[in-house]
Amino acid sequence: MSSIQPEKNQKRKRYSKRSWVWQFITENGNFAEYNICNEVMKYESSTSALIWHLEEKHKINSGGLCYNKKIKLALLSESDEDDENCNEINESSCSKKKITSLNNKLIDFVVANNLPVSLVKNVEFKSLMKEAVSSYTLPCRQTISNNLIPEKYELTKQKLLLELRDINYVNLTCDCWTSNSNNPYMSVTAHFVNSNYQFVIADSGSNIKSALSKRKCYVPCAAHKLNLVVTDVLSEKKIKIKSDKNGIDHYFVKEYDSYGDLKQMEISYEEAKRLENVNIFKTSVDDVVKKARKLVGAFKHSCVLTRNLKEKQDIMDYETKIRLIQDVVTRWNSTYDMIESIVLNKEALMSMSFEAANSCIRDKVQNHGEFAIMEEFCMVFEKIKDLTEILSGRNYCTISIIFPAIYCLVEYELNSLELCTFEMKKLRNELVNVLRGRFGYVLNSDFFIAITLLNIKYKKFTFVKDLNLRNEYIMRAKNFIIENFNDILPNSQQTFNTTPLLPIENLTPATTSSSASSSSSVSVSNNESQQLTQNETPISVKQKRSRSIKMISKRKENFLDKISDGHELNQNLSIESSLEQELFTFLENGPKLVKFNYNSNEDEDLSLKFFRENSEILPVLSKIAKILLSIPATSVPSESAFSIAGDIQSEQRSRFNPQLLNYLQFIKYNSF
Repeated sequence: MSSIQPEKNQKRKRYSKRSWVWQFITENGNFAEYNICNEVMKYESSTSALIWHLEEKHKINSGGLCYNKKIKLALLSESDEDDENCNEINESSCSKKKITSLNNKLIDFVVANNLPVSLVKNVEFKSLMKEAVSSYTLPCRQTISNNLIPEKYELTKQKLLLELRDINYVNLTCDCWTSNSNNPYMSVTAHFVNSNYQFVIADSGSNIKSALSKRKCYVPCAAHKLNLVVTDVLSEKKIKIKSDKNGIDHYFVKEYDSYGDLKQMEISYEEAKRLENVNIFKTSVDDVVKKARKLVGAFKHSCVLTRNLKEKQDIMDYETKIRLIQDVVTRWNSTYDMIESIVLNKEALMSMSFEAANSCIRDKVQNHGEFAIMEEFCMVFEKIKDLTEILSGRNYCTISIIFPAIYCLVEYELNSLELCTFEMKKLRNELVNVLRGRFGYVLNSDFFIAITLLNIKYKKFTFVKDLNLRNEYIMRAKNFIIENFNDILPNSQQTFNTTPLLPIENLTPATTSSSASSSSSVSVSNNESQQLTQNETPISVKQKRSRSIKMISKRKENFLDKISDGHELNQNLSIESSLEQELFTFLENGPKLVKFNYNSNEDEDLSLKFFRENSEILPVLSKIAKILLSIPATSVPSESAFSIAGDIQSEQRSRFNPQLLNYLQFIKYNSF
């Protein structure tokens, strides 16, 4: 009786992996790569070492928050090897892993492109998927809405929680919005700098009341404040008159307190008369703007005028050929664009007004005096518009640019403009006063001064011409950092009393005195003082009105680039103690620090890049920088979250389930 011997070359049956660790790890031959930290570890058969790494390094275990057996979608992207294996499956059937991968990609496709879930019912889309993967059956609309999207939401949330687990400090922005179906929504975004010194924004979806009840410091939205500044300047200030029982008149007007908030305040009779004169020239400027709207409206409603303007631009050989732009009354920057478009077409419009074929615009085209007002209007508000565009960035704009920007606008940039018209001179003075009022919380706060110190472009405050005042700002910034962030130091190095980070209204106000303590301020030699005074002060240059140049440069060249620290002297340093020593090394640009081109226009934040490269030399200051430089200057991230929600819930999807909208918006904001 012969016995059947097993074949020597018979392959051992390979079972599918059942361990929970593989949702965080990608296998690559005999190596396992962690998708969380990208660390590679040798792997043979046992998962004990892999589990130990997840538990010890990332605090993840089988019973933890991140392990959910109901989740069927892949948490992280599959490896190339997995994709190759999936492509070699039997055409008659689709493996479970392949179905999971395709479902995941389908949800990504729907969310990223704001597509309706009913796409899976589209005949052409079904035909496309049948041709691409014949063995794959598309899930129905109910499966996507009730199962796949909620699962993807949970996975995205858990991945975000993993990243937030090691973050000790976050900064929040919030905003409210009403959808097309009249459902109210609230957005909360968290901002922090991760271990790689990269700025991260996440839509937390937290409860706003509980989030703000634990706040340490509240910072108003700078972009909204800037918009209010222009609104205040261009609108008439109303004066209320109240008579007491003795028949004496009292004058009241809305003015700013020391924190930039409008309050009803009593003013004198002389001040009331001055405001009445200010309202008169505001009315004259408003008349010019209204006339400009009528001119643009005539072109918008006439194809003949638009064609004639284009022909006139060709005849006059215009380098910048743009059409007239219609403004939106509620947005002042669109009014600026409208006036700028008229100024750029000044010669063409004046030439057209004398032609019989264009007689309908003869009384709408501005005269020489009105054109002069419009040109100087663009000069005055150009820097405000540039700053508005800078502050509108979602991923790069931090609070560290607010103090130098507002300080230079108030002290140098606006006052250096050469204006000829009486109306615009008055308007410029009013703009400076309103900026001082609305942004008093910035100019009078050690909090903003300290954050400016951590920006390597402005850390020496060379945009301040007065050397004594410059040294005072540096001293106040150093004291603020030491007093409020001493808890970051190791216990053995703490030498100062720890105090919590106070709200802005409780911070030390700025003094008008230019004297400073020589013992606490940064030492500057006489030769260096002369050099800084002559070569490193803000310069105001009258810019040419050329829209094409700005479009090419994307407005990267602005007045903020001119006020950054030019070059700094290297000095031999003496070591004293902990945070004070690090501040001294940072300010005096110690020889061991990695140097950067401060005038570079790279997309990456230079300050974060600097502290990442010098984190070993400046360990404590780098931690402080990760906290302060992650504070956003505006609430634009929350507003952009609502823009995403508005794209998802269109007029055709007005009956969208609010919970499903929340899922889709959260996935898109945190994944794409």
